[in-house]
Amino acid sequence: MTPLIFLSIITIIILSSAFKNSQPTCNRFILNTYAYLLFMILFLYTSHLYIIKYLLNASVLKYIIIIFIVNIVLLFRLMYIPAFHPIEKHIYLIAWLLTFALMTYPMTIRANEMSTIALTEIMVICLSLILVATGVVLFFPKLVTPAWGLPLFLGLTGLIVAQLFSLFLNTKSLYTTYFAIVLFTIFISYDTKLALTASKTCIEGKADYIKYSMGLFLDIVNLFANLENR
Repeated sequence: MTPLIFLSIITIIILSSAFKNSQPTCNRFILNTYAYLLFMILFLYTSHLYIIKYLLNASVLKYIIIIFIVNIVLLFRLMYIPAFHPIEKHIYLIAWLLTFALMTYPMTIRANEMSTIALTEIMVICLSLILVATGVVLFFPKLVTPAWGLPLFLGLTGLIVAQLFSLFLNTKSLYTTYFAIVLFTIFISYDTKLALTASKTCIEGKADYIKYSMGLFLDIVNLFANLENR
């Protein structure tokens, strides 16, 4: 089946499982969170496959900074919209995903240029790290706490600064890449814990699946991107 068919199937699952009377329901919270996560991954890949490769040319690349700024604005707006405004929130989600797809298309180009063996290795490592990070939360729930938030934020800030220096100096550091892999693996544990906690305190009609699935989505995309760059 093509990614477009899978995307259609997961969209139907979300509409039938995550909503009740046109409002997000708390039923099957974790299942719905991962359904949204899968939707975002499939939407990103489908956009790269069917849309972005026809739009991304030299003229578009000139406006990449503007696209990045628009993406950040859309992200903040998306997070601000309450879950009980599902139509508006999903419109912004699609818009954000499209701008994100524009920025991340080089990742798909690199993947397509890899050998089957190399790409399979990255996929296996990525999936293994995701499973380990998720397993830590499931089997050692007390280990991952909200206190992880500040150290992770500081680590992310340091990573961004280091990557900016590498960009300006036109250098590449494997230490930075491996630090990013470890950091985003830990982020997966942390964001999984946030989703599990939210499932226990969910208020009917206010289940914000986009918020919690987006955290995991960004973790996984960044993890995959850094595994590519090793």
